[in-house]
Amino acid sequence: MEATEAKNVSDEFFVAVRNGKTTFGELSSAIGRVAPLAAATNTELSEVLAATAALTSSGLNTAESMTALRGILQKIIKPTEQAKKEAEDLGIEFNQSALEAQGLQGFLENVAEAAGGNSESIGKLFEDVEAFNGVLSLTGSASSAFNKNLGDMEEAAGTTDEALSKVEQNLSKIWETTKNRVNGVLIKLGKTVLPIVGSALSAFNKTLQES
Repeated sequence: MEATEAKNVSDEFFVAVRNGKTTFGELSSAIGRVAPLAAATNTELSEVLAATAALTSSGLNTAESMTALRGILQKIIKPTEQAKKEAEDLGIEFNQSALEAQGLQGFLENVAEAAGGNSESIGKLFEDVEAFNGVLSLTGSASSAFNKNLGDMEEAAGTTDEALSKVEQNLSKIWETTKNRVNGVLIKLGKTVLPIVGSALSAFNKTLQES
């Protein structure tokens, strides 16, 4: 992976962490669940991360979100006979070619619109509990978040630098606060200890003079 590409991936991960309820560690651990299928269907990483951020915001954890996305892609790549019949009845293309042409969000929106929001119809297309719930969420309660996340992904350039800059600023503030507190303690100690030390030195000096 070239440096520029790696930076783009890093920026998109930062957006997912910022917009969703997930962490870098969780994303790194779970991305393998969906990455092979995403690559096989030419589904952009930005869409996977945008969807994951949306799903985690709606209550799923990161692993559950990735599992749901994997199920969605699997059902599109290899639809059951029932799914094929339902798609035909709805008048939509339900296959990998349509997914690649429309993108994940566009594909799911097309499905939801054709089904008229009918969960029974969507259930026939996605005969998998995780996939079914994921589709309902991404085309329903989490659809706005999904859309916003995709927009943020398009403007993700520089997000890594911005985040690291904030970390650096926060560390600087923490250091300054700590330093000021330490200095304050030393000043207080100085006011208490120095007179005692001064008296001791004066007494010691007087003893030397008398001896």
